[in-house]
Amino acid sequence: MNNKEKAEEEKELGNECMKSHNPTEAILHYTTGIKLDKKEHRLYSNRCFAFLQIQQFYLALQDAETVIKLNPDWPKGYYRKGEVQFCTENYEEAIRSYETGLALDNANEGIQQAINKSKQKLEEYIKAKRRLPWMGLAFGVLVGITLILADHFVAENPMLEVKAFLSYPYCIMLL
Repeated sequence: MNNKEKAEEEKELGNECMKSHNPTEAILHYTTGIKLDKKEHRLYSNRCFAFLQIQQFYLALQDAETVIKLNPDWPKGYYRKGEVQFCTENYEEAIRSYETGLALDNANEGIQQAINKSKQKLEEYIKAKRRLPWMGLAFGVLVGITLILADHFVAENPMLEVKAFLSYPYCIMLL
């Protein structure tokens, strides 16, 4: 049996491990296969997926980029890269990777669904990012007013002068 055949056998063993929900063992098989046949892009692709399952995003990204280097015309390499980017919340880059894969296979429904999912997540992320400063401002004002009122009503010798606070027109509106 030559190295290519042994590598294919390791790939099949890795695939069986993935079906059994054992990505760590699958990684060992895929890695052994890669040592036997360093140019087989499917081994890197499968190992990338296994790394994703155990949330080893850096290693998954390395494998996805290797897949693309070995076979730049294979859409699944760009899909794998997009999946890593999606999992790490790099939605814009994920969309670009998916779109590159879709350009190679425009009938691929899986890639199109991934693009739509990424666009939706990007939109949610942008909306949440816009709300964040307002939530921080509201929290800061609430904490500030609470401290001033607590200082005035609880402390024997208040450190803050409430009259000075109340002399600002916008502060009266807050109360």
